[in-house]
Amino acid sequence: MSSASSQARPCGMRPGGSWSGRNGNEGNGSSGAPFYHHPPYDRPRRREEPANYHHHYHLGGGGGLRGDEPPPRKRRRSRSRSWRRHDDGEDDYGARRSRRWRHEEERGGRSEHEYPRAAAPRATDRRRRRRDEELAAPVAPKVPPPPPPTNGDKDDSVGHYEGCLGDLMLDRYEILGDAGVGTFGRVVECLDRRSRQRVAIKVVRKIARYTESAAVEADILRDVNASALAVREPRPGAIAWRGLSPGAGAASGGRAYAAAAPPARGDRGAYGRSSSRGGGGRRSSSSVADSVLGIYSSCPPSALCVKLLATFDFRGHYCLVFERLGVSLYELLKSNNYRPFREKTVARMSRQLLEALAFLHDMRLVHTDLKLENVLLRDPEVVAIPDPRDRDAEPLKVPRYDNIVVIDFGGATYNDERKSSIINTRQYRAPEVILNVGWSMPSDLWSAGCIVAELRRGDLLFATHSNTEHIGLIEKCVGPFPRHMLDRSRYFEKYFDARTGRSKWASTLGREGRDHVRAMPSLEAYCGHDNALRQLLRGLLVIDPDKRLTAREALDGCAMLDPLRL
Repeated sequence: MSSASSQARPCGMRPGGSWSGRNGNEGNGSSGAPFYHHPPYDRPRRREEPANYHHHYHLGGGGGLRGDEPPPRKRRRSRSRSWRRHDDGEDDYGARRSRRWRHEEERGGRSEHEYPRAAAPRATDRRRRRRDEELAAPVAPKVPPPPPPTNGDKDDSVGHYEGCLGDLMLDRYEILGDAGVGTFGRVVECLDRRSRQRVAIKVVRKIARYTESAAVEADILRDVNASALAVREPRPGAIAWRGLSPGAGAASGGRAYAAAAPPARGDRGAYGRSSSRGGGGRRSSSSVADSVLGIYSSCPPSALCVKLLATFDFRGHYCLVFERLGVSLYELLKSNNYRPFREKTVARMSRQLLEALAFLHDMRLVHTDLKLENVLLRDPEVVAIPDPRDRDAEPLKVPRYDNIVVIDFGGATYNDERKSSIINTRQYRAPEVILNVGWSMPSDLWSAGCIVAELRRGDLLFATHSNTEHIGLIEKCVGPFPRHMLDRSRYFEKYFDARTGRSKWASTLGREGRDHVRAMPSLEAYCGHDNALRQLLRGLLVIDPDKRLTAREALDGCAMLDPLRL
């Protein structure tokens, strides 16, 4: 019996039907209850559990369970079981899906999830519903974050005056509109309620270094205007107009100068110079252009430089009040799609520009920033005439009076003062400035030569954005650089070959830059058959500043500027 019972007793049971634990210990303990351990399926098997762990536990005797069967496994209920089959016995996927989701036409709007049972929705369904509610809700406009703090000296949007149309400055100047915006600040056109005249006010940005520069500019302009008023007689050879006394241009803000009637043909000017051949008078020609243009050949210094009327401080902005002028030569050239000016117009404007430089250089003052943007028409009136070079082209816009005014003395420097190393806009920069060998008043004459060429051709003479390319263009147009200038320059080895002294543009520039320099014509080819233009540019565009013509020499010796031809 004992042997039979031992053979029939399952493994793991002690005599008497008690259970033994995994390690042979009493599984029922003091309670006498059989020990049964069933690990869940979702945890890994422990190290001490054998591979056939569940077969070590057999039910033996009692309890109505069969001793030869392993304990039943606990099956995990599937989350999707509730959707698998319903009371109607349907097992079609489309039918189940139709019960889960209602169509838009049944709901009257966006399709929503429908739960077939009353059980609480799962977390994924709650998130889906929350997402649908968020999408349906109106989206509020996002407020951009505040801009990060910036350096006012480098950010051009900081420190500008924010006045608008109709605002009053000092209860006197009413803003009529904007006249321009630049790095320095803003220029507004205003009505002076005291004098009932229009003025241009330069409102400087509220930055210390711009305010200091504007104060220096105001001091220089006061000196220029005072010196111009002190000039009672024009230089020999200058032609004046009837009805305009010396200094009247500055005293009246330039209006008498712009509106003065030109001398009739054959009349003698106020200074005794014969103005025959139309010396500044209106041409009697059948040409439409000559019939609308008032032609002047010379003017007093007070009419050539912008007049400063007043200065004041307004809400921390330093303000300079100027006379109201017309558009710049660049804006006029741009409005004509960069078609060049007429030959006579270029000659008259060139003479006035050189007369202004002669006056400034007599004061030992260097402008340092001559360019088309800083040369304005005195009178804003512009008329349209047929283009004499192409009758089928758009009408050419020309000034009613081709009188010009030099502005922007913010960078002007007296010749005996400390000078910065870089001046001028690059396209108008003189060779001595590029090489950093010292500059003086001749640098203004180089800029004047570039302006004359641009007016005559409509394009920049030296269109460049790098020193290497600029030097190559100058070398191709004018000629090689003098050796004594190269020896004094610290950039000699950077831009030039030490043995030949020629520019290294061919080996330094890229393909586009090399093609641009190769396409640059010589000065003779650039001027073509215009010998007068060639003579003037040959005198102004000289690389050596010591051999460059002065303004006085150009006015006296160049046929293009002869007042009898204007």
